[in-house]
Amino acid sequence: MATSAPKRLVPPFPPADFSYITLDPVRPPQRDYFRVQHKSYSGPLFFSRQGIFRFDSPVGKWGVCYVAADVETAFLEVYADAIRKKALAYPDLDDRMVWKVSIPSDLNLLRLSGPTLSKIKATLQCFVSRYTLSQAWGRAFMEHPANLDGVIYQGRQSGSPCVALFGDEEPKKGKSYQSGLVSKCLGKLTEWDGFFPCIDKTGARVTNLPSSPPSAFWRT
Repeated sequence: MATSAPKRLVPPFPPADFSYITLDPVRPPQRDYFRVQHKSYSGPLFFSRQGIFRFDSPVGKWGVCYVAADVETAFLEVYADAIRKKALAYPDLDDRMVWKVSIPSDLNLLRLSGPTLSKIKATLQCFVSRYTLSQAWGRAFMEHPANLDGVIYQGRQSGSPCVALFGDEEPKKGKSYQSGLVSKCLGKLTEWDGFFPCIDKTGARVTNLPSSPPSAFWRT
């Protein structure tokens, strides 16, 4: 019996009628999220319009701030590419701080999984493949009449939940919920009590380790 290979599915751009599709926003599944970033930054609330990340672009209606559901996910979203290619230098990791970002409970977020994908005529590849595609979807989400505050998506590096928050670097020009964002620096990444277990689980190679570990650790 003759068989044929399945046709390659090409992830689609937002459909022409996207603004007419009724969306089903959800509330945030948790209050606290996390970011890992260099110690030179005074805070974690950066709403990017640079066009070098998943959903933001210079012509988007809003900037985007990316947060992860837990510290391990935040670590992987920053370092997973490097882990696959080379060893990580401990001094660089020691310069990274972990921030907790607490978000309001009444945000309107779109979950990019499950039945939503069929409803908006998308596939998971729309959000984890090339940035020109995911950024086009980002602009469509920002401009939809549902007035979304962001989207819940699976991190490309971790496969775990992340949130892309829509807003602006200048709160007066941003969304009303931004006044309810609360951020707190938890401490150095290397002083997190899950740091060395995370290094072991991810198979990361770390060079220039100190002769003795930090004397104190913080926990989430």
